[in-house]
Amino acid sequence: MVKLSKNQINSVLENIKAVVFDMDGTLLDSLKLWETIDKRFFADRNIEINYEKYFGVTMGMTHPERAVYTKELFNMKESAEEILNLWMNEYYNNFEENVELFSGVLSFMQQLKHRGIKMGIATANRKEVYEQLTRKYPQLHQYIDVIVTCEEVGKSKPNPLVFNVCMQKLNASPSECLVFEDSVNGLTGAAASGAKVVCVLSDQDHKETKLNLSQFWFEEWDRLT
Repeated sequence: MVKLSKNQINSVLENIKAVVFDMDGTLLDSLKLWETIDKRFFADRNIEINYEKYFGVTMGMTHPERAVYTKELFNMKESAEEILNLWMNEYYNNFEENVELFSGVLSFMQQLKHRGIKMGIATANRKEVYEQLTRKYPQLHQYIDVIVTCEEVGKSKPNPLVFNVCMQKLNASPSECLVFEDSVNGLTGAAASGAKVVCVLSDQDHKETKLNLSQFWFEEWDRLT
């Protein structure tokens, strides 16, 4: 795998027709907020948890699936819908102050737009979160052509379907696409999609596994612009 720099990304993009981005942890610095929400949720219920293991299993699930999984795993009295509503209400209430695009993301998207490369998002998150994101960053409307969620395709990552549907909507074959992802489940699905895979190493957990699933990697978007 190759660690990307500004000069290298230019050559990588030469034959690329479309780029597909994951959202949380890839474009969006949101994982710290999710960790805070999760840990508070479990602490309020006096549940001890290996958070790294829990996160590794659930990252890539849709939020409804994660709520069902959590309820069943810990035999919780709340319904999955109640758990989901608690999580999402806290997320939305804290989004404006606590969630940002990573520095350099918009500049990179501007470069892709200048090259005529189409852009899409393939996410396990909800479309409502993307809509909230565009209210905070309205310039995303001029860059993102398509958004596809795991919920609408009916399969969670690491299944590659959300990526492949996004590519189809961008009128690009996998061989013409780059997928940017940050999680093990996401990278596994991206690799299975047939596209070239770029690991956004926004955290160091499972670094070796992530890099082995990728052709390219980098740590900070600013290094590509």
